[in-house]
Order: sequence, then structure tokens, then C-alpha cells
Amino acid sequence: MKIEKISSNKIKITVTNEDMTMLGISFESFITDSPERSELFRSLIKRAESETGIVIDNSRVMIEASPHKYDGIVVFFTKLDSETESIPLPRRPKLRAKPKTELPKELVYAFESMEELLEFSERVKIGGDGDLYFFEDKYYLVLPANDETDINIFEYAVLDYDMTKAFLSEHGTLIIENNALKTIDKFFNFGG
Repeated sequence: MKIEKISSNKIKITVTNEDMTMLGISFESFITDSPERSELFRSLIKRAESETGIVIDNSRVMIEASPHKYDGIVVFFTKLDSETESIPLPRRPKLRAKPKTELPKELVYAFESMEELLEFSERVKIGGDGDLYFFEDKYYLVLPANDETDINIFEYAVLDYDMTKAFLSEHGTLIIENNALKTIDKFFNFGG
């Protein structure tokens, strides 16, 4: 364990994996809110006080713990007094999601069985036809997204937002390329 005096009110303690094993603690001990963690921090503070001369006990303390890039964990103890309490802490930048202006180029529908796919093909007539894939015991129909796509198809199929044509092309089995619905209609006489 390495204890360093960073400033008159800040101590850095590096606890190696070997130190944690000897103390019978783990990384989780530092991040889990528990009486054991409080006791761990108290014992580290007492040891640091005796080695650095900085008295932290009975003061407000800011504790920062993070994994060390090579071994163990680094803990900073900063004693807060009237001067440091007025110093504003750095703010995290606000993350803003950019509005999605572009519609998806394709819609991927998942079917648990061939029967579901055939029922979909029989009931739904949409402009634009796509490809049919098979992956992990499911059928996936990839259709181009356009203004003609009827919203009522949601009654008959589950739109899979996590699946993409690129992924299916690489990992799935292509069953029908281009005009999948028309091909199904033709072979099962749904078109009349």
C-alpha cells in the first residue's frame, strides 16, 4: 500500500491487488455501500493520518475511488474545510440526444414460425418487397421503409429494431432474395 500526501488537505492511497488480498477485501468493497466499506475507509484514513500528519478525522471528507490502470485501486481523500467547500466541483457535461431526422432505410420483421410468415403474407399487401432470411430459429423479412408501408402490418408482425439487413446478410441464411412476399404469394396462391 502506498500513501502519498498530495496537498495540505488531500491524500492519495494506492491499494494493490496483493494488499486487497492481505486485507481480505475486494474492489466491490470500495463501491458497495455497507458498514464494511465505512470501516475500510476509516482504517485507511487512520493509517494515512499517522503517515502524513494530515488530520482528516472529524472533518467532512470527499472520497474518490477508481481502479488503478495496472493494479488495484486508487483512493483520494480530500478534507473539506470552509475554503474548499466553496469551490464548485466540475460539472458533468449534459448529454443531449440528437433528434433522429433520418428514417430507417429498411424494416426488419421477425416471425417465430413459417405459419406466422405465411399468415402475414396472406393478409398484408404492401408496396415494395424485400428479402427473407432465417436466423436462430426465426424468419426475418427485410422490407424497404417507405411512405407506402401500411401501419396496419403491426397487427400481424413484430418489428425487430435490433436486427439489421447487414447482420442477417452476414450471419443468417438468405431464403428468398428480392420480392420475398410476391414469391411466397405465388407459391402458396395467395395472389388469386
